[in-house]
Amino acid sequence: MAIWTKKSGTKIAQLQERITTTVTLPVDSNATIKLLGGELPKGMRLNGVILEGTPLEVPRLTNYRFVLRATLNDVIQDRTFSIDVAGADEPVWITPEDLLPVGRNDTYYILDSTPLEFQLQVIDRDTSSGQTLTYYLGHDSGELPPGIQLTKDGRLVGVVDPVLALEKQAKSGLYDENNFDRYPFDFSIKSAQGFDSFFYDIAIYDFATPTQVPKKLNRFYQFTVSVTDGDSISDRTFRIYVVGDDFLRTDNTIMQVGTGIFTADNTHIRTPIWLTPSDLGFRRANNYMTLFLDVIDPNSLTGFTYYELLDTNDDGSESQLPPGTSLDEQSGEVSGKVPYQPQVTKEYKFTVNAVRVTGGSTERAETQKTFRVRLLGEVDSNITWLTSNDLGDISANYISTLSVKAETSVPDATLLYRLVDGRLPPGLELAYDGEIIGKITSFGDTDNLGLTVFDSANFVLDGNTTSIDRGYTFTAEVRDHFGYSADRRTFTINVSDPDDKLYSNVYFKPLLKTEQRITYNEFITDPAIFPPELLYRPNDPEFGLTKDIKLLVYPGIETKLAEQYVAATALNTNRKNLKIADLKTAVAKDPGTNNVVYEVVYLELKDPYEKDGKVANRITIKNNYKILANTIRTTPNDPNYDTTSQSFIPIGLRGKPTQKIEADDELIIGTRNNDVSWRIGSQASIGTREGNVLALYSRGSETNLFQRPIPENTVRADSNAVLVSDPNKITKFVSNISNIRNELRKLGRTERNFLPLWMRTAQEDSIQELGYVLALPLCFCKPGGAETIKAAINFSEFDYRQFELDIDRFLIDSTEGISVPKYFVFANYDFNI
Repeated sequence: MAIWTKKSGTKIAQLQERITTTVTLPVDSNATIKLLGGELPKGMRLNGVILEGTPLEVPRLTNYRFVLRATLNDVIQDRTFSIDVAGADEPVWITPEDLLPVGRNDTYYILDSTPLEFQLQVIDRDTSSGQTLTYYLGHDSGELPPGIQLTKDGRLVGVVDPVLALEKQAKSGLYDENNFDRYPFDFSIKSAQGFDSFFYDIAIYDFATPTQVPKKLNRFYQFTVSVTDGDSISDRTFRIYVVGDDFLRTDNTIMQVGTGIFTADNTHIRTPIWLTPSDLGFRRANNYMTLFLDVIDPNSLTGFTYYELLDTNDDGSESQLPPGTSLDEQSGEVSGKVPYQPQVTKEYKFTVNAVRVTGGSTERAETQKTFRVRLLGEVDSNITWLTSNDLGDISANYISTLSVKAETSVPDATLLYRLVDGRLPPGLELAYDGEIIGKITSFGDTDNLGLTVFDSANFVLDGNTTSIDRGYTFTAEVRDHFGYSADRRTFTINVSDPDDKLYSNVYFKPLLKTEQRITYNEFITDPAIFPPELLYRPNDPEFGLTKDIKLLVYPGIETKLAEQYVAATALNTNRKNLKIADLKTAVAKDPGTNNVVYEVVYLELKDPYEKDGKVANRITIKNNYKILANTIRTTPNDPNYDTTSQSFIPIGLRGKPTQKIEADDELIIGTRNNDVSWRIGSQASIGTREGNVLALYSRGSETNLFQRPIPENTVRADSNAVLVSDPNKITKFVSNISNIRNELRKLGRTERNFLPLWMRTAQEDSIQELGYVLALPLCFCKPGGAETIKAAINFSEFDYRQFELDIDRFLIDSTEGISVPKYFVFANYDFNI
């Protein structure tokens, strides 16, 4: 009985983004439909035998493939269909073309030496689907004003350089006033009254009024800006009009006001631009204090800037300087001696107006800014260390949870830590928050070439074993961020491996597709879902957020040579996709106590070859192709390969006995023109002047059977996967996580303490520890934060099951003699399933 009316692989619709639509599935209307895999167009949902909804924005024509299962009268049929969603939108310019309003009060010109910051505006609906807009100037796209540059986010920024400032001796630039070609020929301006309007000898000489000629040139700069969303490109041409500051004066008789560019409020006086931030930070009371207030003043040669204290702030409150200080109107400095203050902290806010004036003019340009400064009163500042000098023992490759902590008597003060002397064990570092992060490498530091750098003071060589046993001493300094006080303490960490052995951790290293890597990174770095204040050791790469995905397979296995790990995992490994099951949380407690150290939010993973707790190591199937003792790994095309005696060719010479020339697979024959390569066995004759001559050769004796085995990835003689004693059967080894862990366990001793603390902790609903879990930890949280983050993930409705965890390789953090991580890919033998 056929339930579906179309075959698999059919494209059943092509939809347009953001348009509500329905698609009737090609199936019996009485069937029950279920989505098995793949992805429906975002915004569409399955409702009976209909797909309905509004496709969300897509950056380009996007194909969605999905698998549907239809059930009717106990008959089940699956089909794979696809739907295209179209919607590549070109960026649309909002900023009008031609002249840009880049000047003061949105005027369509800008004075030279003036700071410029102008945002070009474009809308593109594809940005909602993850695309970003990039602005750039293409080839032959025009010229920006000197000193201005275009950023990738569409901002024109910089300080406009003057355009061809002329020297004073250039005068008016009229005929014969300067040497030939010394100055631009076109900068002279004809008299406003016009010399040629007076008849000869009617008026006295030079009766016409000379025109004031600007010493700087005005210029239009035209350029074309391109913007792209990664698929489409849109261009627009703009102009910026740069005007010299000596142009906007009352004695300028050449300005044309009818253009609409210049208005009556034009001025050559530039407004000062504040550089000093509003927050001036903390200062001590009962002390001398100087606050520097700075502005950009590009007109410093033709005028000056002064400062005045206003009565009120921008919020209407009283503008008040700290007591004992005053404002210097010429320099803008606030200075003086602040008296004793009983309060721990008191804030003062004041507003200063920077005024720019020019000599001989009553016109002024001004700008205001409100500042705040907090005064710290006399407080008793004491720092007390909470951590003892001896930080205890730690093993190589063990993830550190050590830290140094202190407290201060200053309210609301943040303590900062730094290493000032000594050294930590290799692989560990002291973070600014006092956490000792990282894990100790087995063989010291590694140089840039990946070569191991041995430190004879740290290692003891005993036969074929290497052990680490040394106390590392270092000095840490802690200070409060107010700078009140600081203190130092010396600490010791003892590095010793259990039983004088080194231990390693084995991981799966999944490789996500590019699109999924971007999606995962956006998800894991979203502060609305993972608030930074809830994270445990956020600066530690082994805790905080899991940005680099690796899945723990076996912790704390005795360190061996890399070849031994490869051999141990030859069985029961095959490339596969791990399935994401449920979102869960767990707690990690100090052993033997109920003190929660941290919590973890993780995705539980399922191995598709391990179901319902039933683990099969191997299965036996019938083999139609016998494997013989003399079966070779592969057969070369060369018939002379692997022979006991060399092949030879008899060569007859004039008046001499026949010579035997031994050769491997080819013979080089020298001719008058060049050397000719003649392949033995595959070429039957040699060309001469008289024609082709049959070539005689004798092939060496063989040692191998010319049989190419099936399957082609034949096992070698050192493998115990296939037994020649039973050629009619072949064993298939099941590749699941339990079998992989069992094979790794056979390598040597296992150190239980390398199992993450949360897996060694009994959870709230059990009296037994959680034990090993195949999981992807998303983040590690401070106590009480896991449930909050889990709720945020669920509320966001983020589909965390979309990630395809393709497993095809192991990662080992150290091997015997090498402390750097090593990768090796699964063998994927045919006897593994």
